[in-house]
Amino acid sequence: MIRNKEDGRYLLVQRDANCKYYPLQWSFPGEHSREGEDPGDAAVRGAEEELELSLSKETLVPLVEHTQPHAPGTTQAFLVDLPEDQTPVLKEGAALGWFTLEEIKGMSLGFGHQDLLQYLT
Repeated sequence: MIRNKEDGRYLLVQRDANCKYYPLQWSFPGEHSREGEDPGDAAVRGAEEELELSLSKETLVPLVEHTQPHAPGTTQAFLVDLPEDQTPVLKEGAALGWFTLEEIKGMSLGFGHQDLLQYLT
């Protein structure tokens, strides 16, 4: 999960209409680990591939291992503050937006991400 330190909002990505899972639903950006890949490395890779963000693995704060309804196993949820000198660029998905935690609580999120809100402040 990517947070803007200045205003406390979180970045969400709206999925494409033709996605197999959760079409047009909003979710926190993220990436599944490839075989043998560390979850932190996957998060850094995903931020670069999907949002053109250069994150440092050392700045990722592990929150919880998360089970997704459509996939076996768990994924690691991280929190990271958006680097001040970077702006996300949408590379995958229909839209991206910044939302307060209160706004997110009223949304229907894909990937079971509603379960992650309890770990955010």
